Amino acid sequence: INRQPQKHTTMLIEIILWFALFIDVLESFSPLVPSIKSTSISATRNSVILQAEPDGDDSSGSSTTFVLPAFNHTCSAKYPSPLHKIYVETLMTREEASTCCSISQEFAQETGKWNAPDSARHESYATCDFPVEDCEKLEAYLDELGFAEKLFSKLGELYTLKKQDLSFLDLFVAHYRAKGPDDDSSIMDRLELHRDGPLLSFSLLLNSEDDFVGGGTFYDALRDVETCGVLHEGGVIRPNQGDAVLHCGKALHGADVVSKGERTVLVGFIEVAKYCTREGAMGRACTDFGRMDVAARRLQRQRKMGNKGWKMQNDKFLTGHSCLKGIAPAFDSVTRRGDEDSQRQFKLEAEDTLLRSILLPEEERPEDPLFHEVSIL
Repeated sequence: INRQPQKHTTMLIEIILWFALFIDVLESFSPLVPSIKSTSISATRNSVILQAEPDGDDSSGSSTTFVLPAFNHTCSAKYPSPLHKIYVETLMTREEASTCCSISQEFAQETGKWNAPDSARHESYATCDFPVEDCEKLEAYLDELGFAEKLFSKLGELYTLKKQDLSFLDLFVAHYRAKGPDDDSSIMDRLELHRDGPLLSFSLLLNSEDDFVGGGTFYDALRDVETCGVLHEGGVIRPNQGDAVLHCGKALHGADVVSKGERTVLVGFIEVAKYCTREGAMGRACTDFGRMDVAARRLQRQRKMGNKGWKMQNDKFLTGHSCLKGIAPAFDSVTRRGDEDSQRQFKLEAEDTLLRSILLPEEERPEDPLFHEVSIL
């Protein structure tokens, strides 16, 4: 029997294992990923730009713009991009928002839609909500207000897009309420940090801001920014009734806890035409986010072993002199890549890069998008 190929395979696996171990040891002394200083994030506190532009017509409210700080200072792409900007825009009067809220409450009471989070609609981050299309009365009222036209016009203007490039992926009414000491997990009082599927999102407050304490949309990138106006501590934006927070869904965000009362919001996920986005940008960002997740799990495993190191036990796959046994040392590089501050910094850098790159400038988009959508078989 010719055992030569098996021998070569065994030697190759051994070389790969030892090389991986060598790289990790080398990184412990000369890290491939620089250590994160405690001042690296706080240094961005003044990078946020705040603009308040009151409109002449009191009924149309005012516009406030927040710009997410730059985190990846080695990226050559233009900063800030349109997607770095978060807008607080008045899209409804208080009376219109109150009417939407009343219709929603009536429908939710009849159907029980707000009794528990709906994991069938939002599998990863379930919310107590119902789609607008299920409530004919609310859908008709929004049509009467011309809400979609107003929203898409505003989004197009702010994010350099055409109205025809935008469409609803989902439009729903979500409900948050404070938990009591005896309430179970079916009560939704917050939503953890997450990224939305589509490129653009918004949330519009339907009930009065005086009806609850807390709440609002918080952004990880704004966590260290000084408070100002509707921007509160922890990077939380709390708009007034009828105001919508418009933002890129890929910016890490969540819903802050409601500690008292109830909060009702109209939420929309907005799809952007594919020809407006740069191919491969989202894939590269997912790769970076995934690497950080792996690093966090590796640190968790190392800590589980008491930071003593890694148990080498590959005799299941290799035999003889190729078998590695014993304990490999615990590496500082694992701690650097996996600790909370480093994880946050790396993910904010990847997010910054994504926001700079994923939306194509107007001059780089095809003049005739329909031509580019046609596949010739």
